[in-house]
Amino acid sequence: MTVPPNNRDVSSARMRRTTAQVRDALVDVAASVFAAKGYAGASTKEIAGGARTSETTIYRQFGSKAGLFTAAVVEPFYAFLTDYEAFFDEALATPTWTDGMITRECVRQLYRRLHANRNAVLALITAHGDPESQLASREAVRRFDEFFDRLEKMGIERWSRGGGFDVSRLQFVHRFLVGLVLSVSALDPWFVPGGWNKPSEDQLIDELTAFVMAGVFGRLPTDVAEQGRTLRRLQ
Repeated sequence: MTVPPNNRDVSSARMRRTTAQVRDALVDVAASVFAAKGYAGASTKEIAGGARTSETTIYRQFGSKAGLFTAAVVEPFYAFLTDYEAFFDEALATPTWTDGMITRECVRQLYRRLHANRNAVLALITAHGDPESQLASREAVRRFDEFFDRLEKMGIERWSRGGGFDVSRLQFVHRFLVGLVLSVSALDPWFVPGGWNKPSEDQLIDELTAFVMAGVFGRLPTDVAEQGRTLRRLQ
């Protein structure tokens, strides 16, 4: 029987792809579908079709829909938070960096990474409270709690060396920082002015830094923009 051209093309594409490429395609499509339709609304059939493979491949590669959600949404989100943690650890150990400079760079790192991974962020938001996503959501919460606990310990170490902030509030600082930047970066149509008033990335980062500095340290840096320029020169 003659295979129609479109089916033949799809079959050839499947044969040309490696296992890693198919996995990457499934992860990319899944992140978009989970973000758009939520955990319950996303079907493995639709995800497999979008990635030009079969549902069987999803279960072979990820074990379950929850496993695919973890790979497509939780792991990328956790990966860039882990990179942020490494930066924070390095910044705290750099004597030339002031609290204001560290805060501004933390905001910048978070803003850029969260904005670049909006699908993962939106998928996590839409999955929140969905009974079907409990297994995957619990894993996400567990990882995030561990991440924030480690950052709190780093902050306590900074405080012990003269950090100018209330150590009793550290359990909230990074959680609120991530939440604030997440809102502005991933949900910018809601929270960022548009049109002629749309601020530049640097303006957004300066404003976010000012809010964080006022909330954490009870004061504003003398010049948030100057902190950014100084930091860029040091880098």
